[in-house]
Amino acid sequence: MKVRSDMKFTCKQHLTIIFNFEPPVTTLQDLQAMRQANSRAIRQSAERVSLRYTHIASMLDILTALHDDWQIIRKKDRLIMETDGIDYQDVKDNLSKQGFLPQDYQLRIDYERKWGLL
Repeated sequence: MKVRSDMKFTCKQHLTIIFNFEPPVTTLQDLQAMRQANSRAIRQSAERVSLRYTHIASMLDILTALHDDWQIIRKKDRLIMETDGIDYQDVKDNLSKQGFLPQDYQLRIDYERKWGLL
């Protein structure tokens, strides 16, 4: 784990990564297929959701191998991972090395000043 030396002593990072279970709609064809109520459309939707869950599981494997102190919360429509112990750039770099795009997850960073005034 790499921590920026200028941030290590002055700020504490709180990282939140959100994985939405529903895959993002990327094309007009996807949107039209979602609005149809027939067996073919339902099967296609099931394939999209299954692929999304597989992607989320792969990202979860990468992140838990990178850092072992995650708080993982499952909600009805998303998975949330939180930690204070890793730099956000390490997360972005490792996910992108494995072929994941920024639209595959939401990355939020909160900074807390360790000492002094802002």
